[in-house]
Amino acid sequence: MSDFWIVVFQRPGDAAFAQREMMQQQIPVAMMPTPRDLSASCGLSLRFSPQHANTVCSALIALFPESGRCRFYQAVREQNRHQYHPVLPPEKS
Repeated sequence: MSDFWIVVFQRPGDAAFAQREMMQQQIPVAMMPTPRDLSASCGLSLRFSPQHANTVCSALIALFPESGRCRFYQAVREQNRHQYHPVLPPEKS
């Protein structure tokens, strides 16, 4: 089971916009530096709990329909450190 999920952005403005949108929808997220293992980004990520994964993924796909503007990962504690596993977002209907 995952400890938490993160979404990684290509642009800092996208990260800030996504955080504001999630807060307006009362979805708890936290801005954090992107982990070094996932360094191919703007350096900012949003962290959220697994229980909010479907809601966050759906909302961000609607906000950023262009492929590659954000990427989702599950963080799982393995051998005393977090490992980040890419997650494909749900398909758009």
